[in-house]
Amino acid sequence: MIRFVCAIIVLHALITLNWVNAATKDLSYTCSLTPLTFNFYQQSDLFTYDIEVKRGDFVDLTTSAEVNIQGSGPCRHRIWSFDYHGPITIRELGCYGEIHPPKDAKGEISFDSEVDYQRGVFCY
Repeated sequence: MIRFVCAIIVLHALITLNWVNAATKDLSYTCSLTPLTFNFYQQSDLFTYDIEVKRGDFVDLTTSAEVNIQGSGPCRHRIWSFDYHGPITIRELGCYGEIHPPKDAKGEISFDSEVDYQRGVFCY
């Protein structure tokens, strides 16, 4: 009986610590393409992000990825690549030349395809 009570106390402590860590994560970037929402949480090493992919209200994937930073000044933007039902890349908006993103766009999502190009859509 004492072992059972000790196991419950340890389990409760571990669950509470995980809940506290999840509750105190700072959301660094979010990008939505209905019904998906991609949430990025920066880890302490500054180059690795925890990624949460939600489909509606349910978490569909949690993973980690290193960030690739490109550009400089106002054109500087972060890029994350990871696997979500195939390779996917999410970019913050940087500078655009010929194509102007919609005013409320937050980024661009590129899905790798089997053809010679990637298809990309803006996310909000």
